[in-house]
Amino acid sequence: DVFAEAYIFFLINEHAASIPPDGASRLLLEGYRAGKVNFINEVTNSNKNDEIFSMTISERLANNSKIWANKIKDFNESSGGKISIRAMAKIIQPLYKLVDKNLKEINSSRKAEDVVYETVEAYWVGFKSLYPSLFSPKTQKDYGILKSSQSEVMMRILRYIVELSIHGEKLGGPLNDPKVHKQLLSKAFNGFTDINGAGASVKNERLWLKGEAGSMGQYTSASAKANISSRITKRLDVALGRPTI
Repeated sequence: DVFAEAYIFFLINEHAASIPPDGASRLLLEGYRAGKVNFINEVTNSNKNDEIFSMTISERLANNSKIWANKIKDFNESSGGKISIRAMAKIIQPLYKLVDKNLKEINSSRKAEDVVYETVEAYWVGFKSLYPSLFSPKTQKDYGILKSSQSEVMMRILRYIVELSIHGEKLGGPLNDPKVHKQLLSKAFNGFTDINGAGASVKNERLWLKGEAGSMGQYTSASAKANISSRITKRLDVALGRPTI
C-alpha cells in the first residue's frame, strides 16, 4: 500500500525524535537476543558485537552482583543516582574486547562474557573488602565510587590487571577470586596519596569522598581518567617488582 508507506514517511519526517542512547542499545540487545534477523544484521554489519555483549554483562551485574545490583539504571527507569546500563557497558567494553581476543587466541571454549562477568564481580567484591565503608548502606552516600567516572577509573585498573595476567605475570591466584584483587589493590593503593579539591592530601577511603573533601571526583575527562589510573597502575608495577617507564 503506497499510501500507507507514504504516511509512515510523513509521520517520521513530521514528528520523529531520536530515542535516548540507552533505549537504542536496549532495543538492539533485545532484538539480537530474540534472533530477529534485522537486528542481527545491524549488530554484525555495524560491528557492534562488543557493545551487545558488554550490555549483557552490565545487565547481569544489575541483576546479580553483590556490588552493582540495584545500582545500574535500565532504560526508562528513574535514575536515583544510578549509573546507566549503557554507561556501564561502555566502561566494560574495553575489557571485554581484551578478554574476547585472548580467548580466541588460545582457543578457549569459554565465553568472554562469562569470564568478564566473573572477573568484574570478583574485582569489585575484593575492592569492597579492602574499603568496606565505600559500599556500606550507612556510609556509601558520602562517597562517589559508584559514579560512572570514578567507576571507569577503577575498571581501567582492572583492565591493566587482566593484561598482566594475559602476559603471564604472577598475580597471586586466579582473577575470579576476590582475595586476589584485594591483595593487588592493597598494593596499588598502599601509601598512595592525592590532592583533594580543597588542596589537602588524602588517601585510602578519603580519596572517594564526594565534593572537595575527596580527589577522585576531579577526574572526569578521558585524559584525566587515563592519567590517574596510570599513576595507580605504576604503583602496582613497583609493588610487583615490574619495570616502570
